[in-house]
Amino acid sequence: MAGVDFDGVSARRQLAWMLAPVAILLLIPGVSWGIGRQLESQLEQYREPLLSAMPWMRITSRRFERGVFSSREEIDVEIMLDADGRRFTIVNELQHGPFPGSAIPALAHVHSTLRLQGAADEAARKLFGDRSPVTVDTRLGLLGGGHSVVTVPDIDTRVGTANVHLLWRGFKGEFDFTRHMNELDATASAPLLRMQGAAGEVVELSGLAFTSHGRQIFEGLYSGSAELKLDALKAQGPAGAM
Repeated sequence: MAGVDFDGVSARRQLAWMLAPVAILLLIPGVSWGIGRQLESQLEQYREPLLSAMPWMRITSRRFERGVFSSREEIDVEIMLDADGRRFTIVNELQHGPFPGSAIPALAHVHSTLRLQGAADEAARKLFGDRSPVTVDTRLGLLGGGHSVVTVPDIDTRVGTANVHLLWRGFKGEFDFTRHMNELDATASAPLLRMQGAAGEVVELSGLAFTSHGRQIFEGLYSGSAELKLDALKAQGPAGAM
């Protein structure tokens, strides 16, 4: 058509295609910072139904340090199952979306560790060393819900005055939850727990597995199904199997 510069249109299109990735990269810090602002309130919403279901646990204090691409949260928790409450701290390292540490879009990735106090911390260090007794990695979806992986590390040590050999092959649990925690699905397994006394007595559990599905019917109250399996239970005294 007369009056149309095809070469000029083509050049502008090529320039637009080249600038598009640059524009997206420039937008990511702003989007990531905005997501970081939302995370603080979003995490509170996720915790509300859990705290409602566990009235014996409460958050005593909370500290949130927000950055552009990542944030850090520390939560002090108290458990009151008896007259003497137990206290610990949950440390959350958050990577903001839209691409928190991977090419998969998400609101955030949260790496959570446990920091115990007092006698509980001393006991945990004897079993786990400098490792966190529990680690949780959670992916929070852009539209709500998410997926968590809970792990407890292996133990291979001797405990107590009886010098019992404790062998524990760890624990892994995976949890899927929908927006507002309306539905929860869980699978968990612990391959082996073995305790052997100095005289040769042995107690061993192997192939422990758990699955469940729950739907929230009232705030903090779930209805559903659960299944617990154990492949083998072995008990052996000094004189042989029992």
